[in-house]
Amino acid sequence: KMSGAMAQSIKKTPFNARHRQLGARMVEFGGWDMPIQYVGIVQEHHTVRTKSGLFDLCHMGRIMFSGPRHREFLHRVLTNNVLDLEPGRARYSLVCNDRGGVMDDILIYADPKATMMVVNAGNRDKMTSYLSREAASFKGVEMVDESEIQAMIAVQGPQSVAITSELTTMNVGD
Repeated sequence: KMSGAMAQSIKKTPFNARHRQLGARMVEFGGWDMPIQYVGIVQEHHTVRTKSGLFDLCHMGRIMFSGPRHREFLHRVLTNNVLDLEPGRARYSLVCNDRGGVMDDILIYADPKATMMVVNAGNRDKMTSYLSREAASFKGVEMVDESEIQAMIAVQGPQSVAITSELTTMNVGD
């Protein structure tokens, strides 16, 4: 059981009530009340590997970058090239400090006008602080932390494209 102060400070994703309704085993993770499993880890692992699984990733940090030079800025702070990243595509990368030490492993999602960086839940504050400081000295970059105003889910497994294709007119197979 959580203490009264902790219970009030823990964050809930927009899907929290549904997780509970479906019987998820919930735990505190990075300040969030998150589902850890529903029916059992072995069965859930097998289902995702053979069919598909849906994951609540609202606890992850989501930082949006825009402006005429935002890709140049990201190219400077990431270890992988993002200048050639096409809209609708994603790329894994690292953010390193000034000495080359890894601060976080991240994902970049490209859009025609903006780029979203997904950072690990426990590193969100550190990353937004660092990236904000770096962006301040780089003209033509706007940065907005959308972590608490935008939900995020992942659909994983071999049937993911077929399942998500039924939910949108976008060609998710591409």
